[in-house]
Amino acid sequence: MSLGAIGIIETKSFVNIFFILDQMIKSADVELIKYEQVGSGMISAVVYGDLASVKHAVEIGANEAIAEGIVLSKCILAKLRRETLKFLLDGKWD
Repeated sequence: MSLGAIGIIETKSFVNIFFILDQMIKSADVELIKYEQVGSGMISAVVYGDLASVKHAVEIGANEAIAEGIVLSKCILAKLRRETLKFLLDGKWD
């Protein structure tokens, strides 16, 4: 059974990710489900919602990051499986 979609966006600095997330959440019907400091000043954030909303939110976030000249990676996972979401949240497979 597939759930929905997640969008992952990665950038430098805690402050920058919150600015980007603010724009993403205001622009689409998505919710923040996790953020994590990756290392070397990089931080990633994961949003969840239906595929169209996640795509829109990630594009808005990417455009904001590019406008600010911030290092960026992005990824969208559609038709998310329950096991994948559990791994993302817990960090382990059952």
